[in-house]
Amino acid sequence: MKMKGSIPPALCCAALFLLQNAHCEELRPNSVTFPRRILQGHVDLRSARLSEEAADLARQMDILQPLQELSELRSSLAADDKSKDLVETKLHYYATKEEVSDAIQTASLEVDFVLARIAEDRALYDDISQNLSSERDKKVAVTNAASFVSNGVLWAVGELLDVPTYKYPRLSIPSGILGAAAGLVPSVFSLYAMKQVSGRTYHIDEEPNILCKIFGQSSGPENEYPPTVLKFLTSVPPGDPANKTRIEQLIERWVTDKNIPQFTVSTRQSDIAMSTGSGHNRAGVNLAVLQVRKAMLDQLGAEIFKMKRLLLELMLASKGQKQL
Repeated sequence: MKMKGSIPPALCCAALFLLQNAHCEELRPNSVTFPRRILQGHVDLRSARLSEEAADLARQMDILQPLQELSELRSSLAADDKSKDLVETKLHYYATKEEVSDAIQTASLEVDFVLARIAEDRALYDDISQNLSSERDKKVAVTNAASFVSNGVLWAVGELLDVPTYKYPRLSIPSGILGAAAGLVPSVFSLYAMKQVSGRTYHIDEEPNILCKIFGQSSGPENEYPPTVLKFLTSVPPGDPANKTRIEQLIERWVTDKNIPQFTVSTRQSDIAMSTGSGHNRAGVNLAVLQVRKAMLDQLGAEIFKMKRLLLELMLASKGQKQL
């Protein structure tokens, strides 16, 4: 006997199957067509409390204790302004505030240091992309012109041969052959033009970009990350259900992002070499590879730029506008 309103077992199995497939689809390489934001913080400037992410950053910067001291000193100064230790308390307050402000400004400059390198790599890839696109467009234009001209010439000659066929029936044979060629030759040119759309691939010696450190690749000092930025990227966001570092979550997004088709396995050396321009990049350099690098650099820069939001919170806390 079936209970009223109960769900049929077949429907339950179908729903479970769809959920499992949806989960697998999410983890499959290049399966997400419209990626969403990741590593979303909970910064609220209207709140009087410091966010968990900002407090965690303060802990990484070793200024959480000084911020607590500032709050206590501020309360002490507001409670009693006639104490004989007032001068000493004020000196301690201003010294601590200067220490916190200096740490926040240094961290902000460290963020700018990484973003400047990202912008440099991005500008280089934009310049190369423009050159490759221009070269590609010229070749496609020449191929299309050859297609149009060959089509017109073959059809014209074929039709001219077709005119005297009333008197010379044998001319219908070359006329028909030229008519067939008039349709075949432009089709070949069109197929070749489709191949040219991807542009030419160059195999050159490149300078590694700043993505090297993300994948644990050795590179020069220009691609190093300042300690505050590196701690931020290699830390797990507070309360994150996945319990994965920011770098791990960023790399997972790159793997599943359908807009980055060349990057499918985060540990495959060929994929890493293609992304960073280091090692043996067998994929070479073409428009698709440059597009992948620019997308990865943009997303990395966006995640690092989020530190600025947290640093603003810490600055507000140092002024007493937010509480720990």
